[in-house]
Amino acid sequence: MTKLDAINRILRAGGVRAMAELDTGGSSDAAEAERVLDETELDMQSKGWNYNTRRGVTLTPNATTNKIAVPDHVISIDTSGESRRTSVTVFGDSLYDADKNRDSFDGPRVVDYSLRFEFGCIPHTLQAAIVAESTIRFLETRKPDRLNAWAYRNRDKAWGEAKRAESYERDIDL
Repeated sequence: MTKLDAINRILRAGGVRAMAELDTGGSSDAAEAERVLDETELDMQSKGWNYNTRRGVTLTPNATTNKIAVPDHVISIDTSGESRRTSVTVFGDSLYDADKNRDSFDGPRVVDYSLRFEFGCIPHTLQAAIVAESTIRFLETRKPDRLNAWAYRNRDKAWGEAKRAESYERDIDL
């Protein structure tokens, strides 16, 4: 599903005609639907899913600065494995040791992190859940008269499918 497809689904649920192109940064219903979609997509991707989480990655300090660069598009990061006792956060484009209040490290750190992907690169079941949640958020602010039980049932069904797909991908056996 493209971002435009997603926005048009949100708009149709609000009784607004579909758009032929994005209105990024505009003041139209389509522009608001895009902003809501972007916010919801970031909220959902930052939770960390199997497709966007990298586990047990060793990051090494720069030999000159001793800073550890955070990979591009990282939206959440935490130490793991043998480094799990180090409390870190992101400071600019580097890892920051919150316990020692510094951005330099004496050796590599093992981390888990989640990446932000463009909407079109997100698995379909999660795209559908993001669109369903975005539809509710959009309707609450722009078209409250169009918000009904169908929207909530649709969201609940979409989230159930996304979680089921996630369990399958992570090989979680119940």
